[in-house]
Amino acid sequence: VTNVLATMQGRMAGVNITQTTGMPGGGFDIEIRGLNSLRATGNAPLYLIDGVPYSSESIGSFSTSSVLAGQNSPLNSLNPDTIERIEVLKDADATAIYGSRGANGVILITTKKGKAGKTQYKFSSSTGAGSVTRFMDLMKTEQYVAMRKQGYDNDGITPYPANAYDINGTWDEGRYTDWQKVLTGGTAQYSTVNALVSGGSAQTQFMLSSNLLNQTTVFPGDFKYKKLNAHLSLNHASLNHKFKISFVGGYTIQDNNLPYMDLTSESRLLSPNAPALYDENGDLNWENNTFNNPLRHLKGDFDAMTHDFITNSVLSYQLLPSLEVTTSLGFSTTRHQESTATPYTVNNPSLGLGAASSLLSLNNVNRQNWIVEPQLNWNYTFDKLAVSVLLGSTVQTQNGDQVVYRASGFTSPSMINNI
Repeated sequence: VTNVLATMQGRMAGVNITQTTGMPGGGFDIEIRGLNSLRATGNAPLYLIDGVPYSSESIGSFSTSSVLAGQNSPLNSLNPDTIERIEVLKDADATAIYGSRGANGVILITTKKGKAGKTQYKFSSSTGAGSVTRFMDLMKTEQYVAMRKQGYDNDGITPYPANAYDINGTWDEGRYTDWQKVLTGGTAQYSTVNALVSGGSAQTQFMLSSNLLNQTTVFPGDFKYKKLNAHLSLNHASLNHKFKISFVGGYTIQDNNLPYMDLTSESRLLSPNAPALYDENGDLNWENNTFNNPLRHLKGDFDAMTHDFITNSVLSYQLLPSLEVTTSLGFSTTRHQESTATPYTVNNPSLGLGAASSLLSLNNVNRQNWIVEPQLNWNYTFDKLAVSVLLGSTVQTQNGDQVVYRASGFTSPSMINNI
């Protein structure tokens, strides 16, 4: 899976996870203990990755998000292979610990760390294919034409209208195309490569891992989702084990390129006797301006590039046998840019539309989060009574900005992606 939320589906009581789209890099909706808000964005839980709060808000925009990709999930940046465990707080303990931020539940994600021992090297690779499992049962040409003619006969409309190309003799009534298989019957390929090295001594342990994922779609065209992830974990303790330090960090780059329009709806609405997609010259066929070729949508695209970095360090020192001071320092940043480009070439050339009619929607998101958590722990045992006291504080700041552009009036189609 490309998103860790997919690994949790159907595994936890009271946790409802729904994949919003079957496309690579798509989004997920998650509800813990049901719907808590009428706002679509008001039900997301609080995520903590290695103790660092991670924004659950979508980094996409309705102005630019592809119909296929939906709202981009922030957790797409995590490599599920680097996760040690996942815990979900969904009762009073969520708000008791995290206050109102945990009102929709809390998801705690802990990543893997190195272990003492001989240095280990691991490498794994997998590849596979995917396809649409079921298509709708649609009429053949003979059934479809009979239904269309019966409809006009019922309304007493004769002769058939000039724009009823499928039955007025303009298109071949003996032609049949299964548009579902033509437009959505391709084979999606995916491949992933994982590499890991770990080990260390009793004082110092380390782990370094990387992951590369590629996934295509079932649609015609060279559309692809790519993700590269690197994860580093370091742990060190002094010889007397009074001073300890741990560091964990991850960096992810995602590049998602999809059609800007879903061809699924096109495949179900086209007449089964519609003309061929290409003419004898190999160009898109418009059949004398009687056919709105569905492959025109492949000339536009949705492209999203995401850079995500998250890191956390924990330093602790044992002042006394029963007194320890600990400080956790966390930082995360996300940079995301997505665009939907609709060049004028998606239109029938007979319309005479030029580059000025091209459209671009662009979404830029930048987020930064700092958190510092100093703690003082005192543990003491009186015979049969154990006393534990924790004094701590949290200082956190989160900044984010989002700018959405809409542009038109381009002088050249080559400039459409240059705002």
